[in-house]
Amino acid sequence: MALLRRAVLLALSCLLLLAPVAAAETTRTIGDSGTARLAVPNDAARVVLGVSVRRATATRAAGAAGARIGRVLAVLGRGGVARGDIATRGVSVRRAVRRGRFLGYDASTSVRATVRRAGSVSTLVPAALAAGATSVDEVSFFVSDRKAAFRSALAAAFDDARAKARILASRAGLTLGLPLEIREGDVSFDPTQQRSSGHSSPVSAPVPARIPTRPGTTTVQADVSVLWEASPAP
Repeated sequence: MALLRRAVLLALSCLLLLAPVAAAETTRTIGDSGTARLAVPNDAARVVLGVSVRRATATRAAGAAGARIGRVLAVLGRGGVARGDIATRGVSVRRAVRRGRFLGYDASTSVRATVRRAGSVSTLVPAALAAGATSVDEVSFFVSDRKAAFRSALAAAFDDARAKARILASRAGLTLGLPLEIREGDVSFDPTQQRSSGHSSPVSAPVPARIPTRPGTTTVQADVSVLWEASPAP
């Protein structure tokens, strides 16, 4: 009798040990991926303005270029561009010669500015040209807070994955549960914007007070893969 009791207890113990394994084997999951593409308005701009002058002597050329870039810097400051968002390049001076004939000295320099209000570019650039800039070497628009834009796209990608997983679960007669695994995929920033480079404006030409600009948008794409727990629908 004692031997039989021990056999029964041993069998029950084995069943208890195997129960979690059996439960794990019947766990149902649904995996799906999500993608989101958000068009985020560009709210800032990079502007590069150049100054190029020719004078009879190197000293006069350098002085004239320095004076012009100084007036351009003043315009940017009055336009709300912070000092830390402005970087200048040193004045370069070289002899100007054509077909062996000495024409004078050319001096050039430039300033790169980050404009935090994209809408102000339409008035800042003309004002800089009127103040002494001789070229607009670059105007490019971008999203200033890339981290916030990416987080929004990532959240939308997760929602997309969940919506597709719910459809599959419903078709399979299951109820979607909690996510068991989440993997973040690639992220990309694709600017669709108005960009100009290499435009020059002679000092003698009339400069409009405003130029049309279209900052455009930047398309932010995020991808996620999610593995969900699933259970039979009630």
